Amino acid sequence: MMMNEINTLRILDHANCVKLTEAFETRDFVYLVLEFVSGCDLFERIAQAKSFTEFDAFEIIKGVCAAIEVRFTCRRYPWECFAPTHILSASPFPAHAQQADCAS
Repeated sequence: MMMNEINTLRILDHANCVKLTEAFETRDFVYLVLEFVSGCDLFERIAQAKSFTEFDAFEIIKGVCAAIEVRFTCRRYPWECFAPTHILSASPFPAHAQQADCAS
């Protein structure tokens, strides 16, 4: 199952999905090197915001939906992968949202 996940992550190439740059395996562990995304998760970004506009909310949801679409096109992901804590916000509103892998 882990190799299926790694292979799926390798072929994903979308602005709203965190990219897998490298994978290493030892006898006991598998290490995944993912694209660096500065900032915080979407839940924290929303909690920190004093307010945001309807347009900001639209842009966030548009990015999240794009990530969901590309993930489900490649392989069926469990719904818990799309929790706000698995969605990273690289900048203040309007945020560019990126969906992180379930295991990250």
